[in-house]
Amino acid sequence: MVTAQQTFKVSFYPTTVTIEASRGSSDTHLVVDRTTGQVTTASSSPAFSASPLRTLSAHGIMGLINLQRGPYVVLITGREAVGTIGSSTVYRVSATRVVRVADDRTPSGFDAADEATYVRLLENALQTPSFYFSYDMDLTCSLQRQDSGSNDVFFFNKYLAEPIINAVGSQSVFVLPVIHGFFACKPVEVRGTRFNYVLVTRRGRYRQGTRYLSRGADAEGHVSNYAETEQIVDFSSGDQMAYVQVRGSIPIMWAQVPNMHYVPELRIDVNASHERFQTHMTRMIDEYNEVVAVNLINKVKYEKPMGDAFAALSAQMKSPQYHYVHFDFHKECSRMRWDRISLLMDELSSLNTRFGYYEKKASHVQRQQLGVVRTNCMDCLDRTNVVQSELARLALEWQLRSSHVIEQTES
Repeated sequence: MVTAQQTFKVSFYPTTVTIEASRGSSDTHLVVDRTTGQVTTASSSPAFSASPLRTLSAHGIMGLINLQRGPYVVLITGREAVGTIGSSTVYRVSATRVVRVADDRTPSGFDAADEATYVRLLENALQTPSFYFSYDMDLTCSLQRQDSGSNDVFFFNKYLAEPIINAVGSQSVFVLPVIHGFFACKPVEVRGTRFNYVLVTRRGRYRQGTRYLSRGADAEGHVSNYAETEQIVDFSSGDQMAYVQVRGSIPIMWAQVPNMHYVPELRIDVNASHERFQTHMTRMIDEYNEVVAVNLINKVKYEKPMGDAFAALSAQMKSPQYHYVHFDFHKECSRMRWDRISLLMDELSSLNTRFGYYEKKASHVQRQQLGVVRTNCMDCLDRTNVVQSELARLALEWQLRSSHVIEQTES
């Protein structure tokens, strides 16, 4: 990737569309066949000497998609700088454009009304104000995993980018990993020490859907409401500290079916859940090394069958790198007794301390985070937010003490 702002020139010719990067690609251009959508590469040559039919400018290429009419290219046409991580600027996607690449021929079976609907749906999805990218770091990966290649789970435009990846590889300047989630960068001063406090949430691209309509794990072990949150203490000296935690739906086969009652019907299939559960947790262990699953749902009444299923499947996990903790949040913290969250923090203390956090000083890695806390409630919202906020506060205290920003006894 290239440490600089980037623009792309998209030129339309009778049979092809070419895409040129302002820097970082040498003389290589992308060439898209206007009939098939196939992507190849070419260098500056007489093939580009003719005047194009039209040209467009873009800040990034999200990728290509084939609809009834043929291929379309999805361009990032607006960007807003929202902060930095180290020397890398992070941008929010503020505008996109879906442009037809296909020529004017009409394929058999083409329905103009259907095509307009598909394009409108795509445009509406892209209007979500929560897409972020950087030209010179991969936002799909935490700081600890920057050298590991893009994270498939959080590479939100991966499907669109695949035709380009297949042509030029994943490290090309033409491939721009975009995340869907949240980003904030705030300057902070504590005891005369200044740093940026950065929060990044990466939403998983699998098992999409809204509350009540998307629950649990699919056949590939991907869960609803899956998100990785990373908090970064970013000093102007270049020193960085980062702590990662995860949330996600209970990884079994379950659903809440809306009906005419206030509480929707709860359906659970434990027998069909074993493989999904094992696949999900094994993938998490592969990614994070060690996992403690923190279940916050009620141990009684409506939510009890979910807790029983989670506990039973956890007991079947034979890996020493997997741990399960069930904390009945509503019971323990009832009547606004939020201080009792300390009971859970005490239970997690030995594991969380051993997991630690990532730290880099003078461009050298000092320590790595050795495991992750995976938190859930029924919706992965309110109860999960409270617990993740407390874990984040504790991690920030560790980091500031380690950096001698605050004293060992301060909080």
